[in-house]
Amino acid sequence: MAKTKKKIVIKKINWKKVAPALVLVLVLGCYYQFCNVATVNGRLISRFKYVKSMEKQIGKQTLDQMVTEALILGEAQKKGIKIEDAD
Repeated sequence: MAKTKKKIVIKKINWKKVAPALVLVLVLGCYYQFCNVATVNGRLISRFKYVKSMEKQIGKQTLDQMVTEALILGEAQKKGIKIEDAD
């Protein structure tokens, strides 16, 4: 009995057809990962809604703190005082 050899055929990938699908998957994955902060009961909470809510809750307090820090650092710089990051 003669043995027959089976040929293995490997098709070349047509990147012109595959690339757009890969790009779409990558874009959707990044959108899902970076534009949403949580999923609750199947519903997404977007980063935009999260930031807007945070601004309403603690926005003024945070802004006041940032202004105060900028003023203190500005004065320290004028007087030649160096503040290390660790401090």
